[in-house]
Amino acid sequence: TNIKREDTERQFLTFEEVKQLSCSIPKTESGKEVAKMFLFGCFTGLSLANLEQLTFEQVEGDTVKFFRTKTKTWQYVPLSKTALSLIGEPAKKEATQIVFKVTARTKSNTLLKEWGKQAGIRKNMHFHLSRHTFATLTLSSGGDLYTVSKLLGHKELATTQIYAKVIDETKRKAVNAIPQLEL
Repeated sequence: TNIKREDTERQFLTFEEVKQLSCSIPKTESGKEVAKMFLFGCFTGLSLANLEQLTFEQVEGDTVKFFRTKTKTWQYVPLSKTALSLIGEPAKKEATQIVFKVTARTKSNTLLKEWGKQAGIRKNMHFHLSRHTFATLTLSSGGDLYTVSKLLGHKELATTQIYAKVIDETKRKAVNAIPQLEL
């Protein structure tokens, strides 16, 4: 049976928070790799599993291709300048080389949380947050729901509509932040 999950409130990072993180990259090699992988996720929407398994042969020019096991489909995601700068020059790397040399998942999660704290991010830092952040940033930058759905590899548009609700709440907060006239 398919259990229908209630709409949960999706946490995501604002562009300012992503910038805050990028300005305080950890000093250790393992911390740097975790940071690069998380930021790459914020600019591509790749899942943790795809990020962990990503090899340089999957990067073709300014596009990354990967197999999404959950939906059993091949996905092609265009890479922004930021995403490309996070992985360096793929042509200079061994094709089968893993892009992000991260340690065990539990250690990576710990490093991610420490980085978030160090950067002053008050949200619960976890790898799926990068995927939520990508969806929200893309929609709030004018991307349409259908395109974002395709970029995330969702089979159902309804899955992506959760992010549209987040955008609506963000728009409401923005309008409510404007000083009001007493009329």
